Amino acid sequence: MKNFIHGIEKALFNKGIVSEAVRQVMVLQIMVCAACLVAGLAALYWTAWPLSFGVGCALITLNFYFMSRLVTQLVGLEYSGKLLFSLLISLFSRLLLTGLALFVLLYWWKIPVVPLVAGLSTVVVTIFIRGAVQAFGHKVKEA
Repeated sequence: MKNFIHGIEKALFNKGIVSEAVRQVMVLQIMVCAACLVAGLAALYWTAWPLSFGVGCALITLNFYFMSRLVTQLVGLEYSGKLLFSLLISLFSRLLLTGLALFVLLYWWKIPVVPLVAGLSTVVVTIFIRGAVQAFGHKVKEA
């Protein structure tokens, strides 16, 4: 398992995500997404809810990945109008693609809304868990 996690972290680092904290959150999110998709496919015979959850998780994982790559590229750059324009184009194009994907999933494919939205919220839970582990994982020295 450690080799698998190390391989994901190495791939993320090679793709330009140099922040260790962001990479750790991405690794956790990728593992949650993979588990949700596998569980969703396994349970597809009985219900579509787990797969809908996994699809929402995959959609937000892709969004978080591209957002984290963009932020790591922008850190340290000098502010300019061109930078702001490119940032806005990137954010709104990703928002448009996400909206189109949600439209197709909800309107044409008629997947359940509740598990899809729950899957979209997994990145928030992943960030919270990573922060809690970091905050409470350090040993406190008493004076």
